[in-house]
Amino acid sequence: MKRLLLMLVVLGGILTPNAEAAYRDIIQEKLVFYYVDNPGATLPSPTLMEVDKRTIARGGNLTTPLWTNADNAGLKDLLKALLKDPARGGDANLQRTVANVIGISGKKVHVYLYHDTGNLTKDTSMLVYCTNSGAYGAANSNASWPCASMYEPHPVFTGLIGIGAHFFSSGSRGGYSTTSEKRMVFVHELVHTQTAYQIENGLADDKKYGTDESHSVREMIPSKNSAFNEGIANAFGFRYHRVNSFNITGVFNSNGNLWVEDDAACSSASTFCLQDRLSGASVAEQTPCLANHKCYAIRDVPVDIILHNELITSNLLYQVMNQFDNNALLVEAVQRASTEMGTVGNYTFMPVFKELTKGCKAYINPSNPTGAKTKGMYMPLAALDFYTGYKVNSKATLARILGTTWGATDTNIDAYFSSHRATLMGYRTNATTWDEAAQLGRLATHLNIRTATTPTATIATED
Repeated sequence: MKRLLLMLVVLGGILTPNAEAAYRDIIQEKLVFYYVDNPGATLPSPTLMEVDKRTIARGGNLTTPLWTNADNAGLKDLLKALLKDPARGGDANLQRTVANVIGISGKKVHVYLYHDTGNLTKDTSMLVYCTNSGAYGAANSNASWPCASMYEPHPVFTGLIGIGAHFFSSGSRGGYSTTSEKRMVFVHELVHTQTAYQIENGLADDKKYGTDESHSVREMIPSKNSAFNEGIANAFGFRYHRVNSFNITGVFNSNGNLWVEDDAACSSASTFCLQDRLSGASVAEQTPCLANHKCYAIRDVPVDIILHNELITSNLLYQVMNQFDNNALLVEAVQRASTEMGTVGNYTFMPVFKELTKGCKAYINPSNPTGAKTKGMYMPLAALDFYTGYKVNSKATLARILGTTWGATDTNIDAYFSSHRATLMGYRTNATTWDEAAQLGRLATHLNIRTATTPTATIATED
């Protein structure tokens, strides 16, 4: 199984019958599903809750309420999408993306499926049954909002997910309406079981999103590490399905707003007090704004503050995988960066960005008959520059926002600032237009990352 996981990481962009079967093998091996019919009662033993994956994979029907209760139709469809052959109702793209994400740790994940209808009060024995995400629980009869967490280091299991039948039922749930959008959320939560990170020193865990303990996609939150943690989860989710409202380029083009929570107790002495930092940088507030928040035009937000918004790293990491058409680049970067990601005091994005840059340098464009390497190491930096509003204009700026120097042991990126940055900016029709295809897409061709007929990618060993 370990060898199979490694193969799937290397072939992270492939959809062939053999690869698809391998993805399903990974999912059957690594995802352990438990169904809880009554979250208002004491949690049953695992043997009574475990879902029969093999029967589902073979196209059979279960006799439990998970299968027979119409409330669970969405959960039932999710399991079919994950476990069945695409020719028989499986979702090949979902299976590939989920298998790639599992490859980060190679460990098993517990997935709790809750029958959470009927305005129940959850029993205290429930695991990852989240009703406190904003107003979702109160507005949806105490239903479970999708959430996940990691276990303490364990040789076999890495984490657990909780997800309810109500979320996967028809209609809009917390802003997610279509089946693809809701399955993207499942991928997002799965990533949270794979990637460790530390809350910044001096910031309490219950304040990472602010005093309201929730976050929205256009919000800048106190914890930059938490913004990245949401961002990387979104990025893999986008490789399954990219929700239009999560594409930050439209916000740049309209110079729309990002916002921060208006915290009256926010201290100007704290680096986590974003409203004070924005005021100190003379960034004008925009009105009208959401209640209890302060709004700012996205193009006005300084580069070291804009990274407190999850959509910046979401779109950046997604776009790198998209331009290379390979999920493995980010999977391997997270694997190599895992120790530094869990180190207190680090900006969690920093080691991932460095390792991603190294991995992109090692990429070979197989459409090149000589097998020559690309100049792929510049693409992560170009995407970072693009999605921060073209504000990463020097190596010193890059070092400042990452919280680290870019030393001799790191991939040389100097030529981006001396040459390739001007090429990227030259693709703009004007200074107020962000166009991913016309700018990042053209740069990818310029850097020999892709051609009009780029075939399946491979990863070469770093020199």
